Amino acid sequence: MPAYACLIRLDEDLALTGRAKSTIEEYIRYARRLASWSGRDPAELAEDDVRAFLLHLKRDAKYKPNSLRLVTAALRFLFRRVLGRDWPVLELASAPDAHRLPVALTREQLAKLFACIRQEYVRMSFELMYGCGLRVGEVVKLEVRDIRGKGQPSQHLHIREAKGGTERLVPLPPTLYARLRRFWAAHRHPVFLFPSKGWTHKERGKGSKDLSLASTHISVSALQHAMGLVRREAGFPEGITCHTLRHSYATHSLEAGVNLRQLSAYLGHSSLEITARYLHLTQVSEATALKAIEGFTKELIKLTP
Repeated sequence: MPAYACLIRLDEDLALTGRAKSTIEEYIRYARRLASWSGRDPAELAEDDVRAFLLHLKRDAKYKPNSLRLVTAALRFLFRRVLGRDWPVLELASAPDAHRLPVALTREQLAKLFACIRQEYVRMSFELMYGCGLRVGEVVKLEVRDIRGKGQPSQHLHIREAKGGTERLVPLPPTLYARLRRFWAAHRHPVFLFPSKGWTHKERGKGSKDLSLASTHISVSALQHAMGLVRREAGFPEGITCHTLRHSYATHSLEAGVNLRQLSAYLGHSSLEITARYLHLTQVSEATALKAIEGFTKELIKLTP
């Protein structure tokens, strides 16, 4: 592909915004895809060309609403910020889809799911997604230095480069801390808690691996694939994903009495409104609310002549 000036400028401007590395990569990828699809410099395209590209992704490539919104966000940055073109089509394709409540598993369902796990790295990563409410992309990037407060009564995980380029500290339960120490002791990689398993040690021949020498961490797709295998063995539907473990953490935390604002900080949400979705899934909070309503209703009836 030619080195179009607008794509070079896009890369530079994105770097100045401080956006997360993954976001920058996605924006550039979709801008390049537009150029490849049209066979032209994006700076030469008209609004109708962009509309045709988005329709192609929706109708032919079968992009789902979330994916289409990400493409549109990338094109908005390219055409508005880099090329100075404020086209209505860039808003038309960014409307949110129907609001859907997150799916959470019960404790019994979680036990069934974990009983089907065969590999230790899968079990440990899934335990962190559920026990700390982490996204799968946050788990794979965890490093040894991210464990804070070692040897103190309270340990935390430092989540770096989270969604939106943010950072946060998440409580690491003592049981999980001990499990994570044992897991790391089995490979002792100096940097990564989850070093990549998909590489071969050159000096020791094909099939010989030393995880302590891995050059990168495990991939998101590897854990997603593992979830698919475990989910099918447990007999759960396709809607159960790695993110379901995070949803389950949020739901069970609220049921255990964790403050909504505190939970929002643990999850790294940008607003309380996002975290409040989980209130619809909590059995305990609904039972508590009904008990409270029943209580003050009875008091009202007693006071009514």
